[in-house]
Amino acid sequence: MCGRYSLTITKKALDRRFPVADGHVEHRPRYNIAPGQDAPVVVPGEGGHMLAGMRWGWPLAKASRLLTNARSESLTARTLFNRRLDGYRCLVPADGFYEWAPVEGRKGKQPFRIRMPDASLFAMAGLWRPGENGGAGGFLILTTASVGPLAALHTRAPVLLRPADQASWLDRSIPFRDVRVALDPALVAAAVIEPVGPAVNRAGYDDPDCIRPIRLSRSGLLFETGFKRCGEGGGKA
Repeated sequence: MCGRYSLTITKKALDRRFPVADGHVEHRPRYNIAPGQDAPVVVPGEGGHMLAGMRWGWPLAKASRLLTNARSESLTARTLFNRRLDGYRCLVPADGFYEWAPVEGRKGKQPFRIRMPDASLFAMAGLWRPGENGGAGGFLILTTASVGPLAALHTRAPVLLRPADQASWLDRSIPFRDVRVALDPALVAAAVIEPVGPAVNRAGYDDPDCIRPIRLSRSGLLFETGFKRCGEGGGKA
């Protein structure tokens, strides 16, 4: 799953990584993006890709919570999603995401930040929908089965798109059935998993403290701490 994520680069660096034809979106480095907050996403536009500011989560008519994640494997079976699979796919830029898991000898769940080995920017696959009455739209993040070391933390992980697949994911002319190859869980297998401090536990706290690694054992090796596999939480479909 994906309950929080980070995008710690500047707006200038974001523009370099995702060149767009249009989009006047303000962005500052973010260390703890939480459901219900606004964040930049890349969406298809008339003259090319566009950077848009949207709220993370779709409100559900019969529930008080926001829908923030969706299983990529069952999208076509859900009427809530299938009419948006061809024209409303988006990229969610990030440079890390968080998971929580129990750790032996510690109370509560320990937060972990998952990032690329070179700390580079990546794109999560998402779906978006327009806002109502002229308001900001909303987006959600697609998930897939965890693989590699991340599977010990959680059964699900966000879909990370290879750079070569990002253009086809945004291409409205390509049907969803032809881009499913992009939903590849293998990218998370090489990710770095770092324990971080409790600052990230507060959804309203957004500071570099959130991404600062800590040591959980004398050697600093994550898997010597004996954390337990964590099941799925809420905010998903």
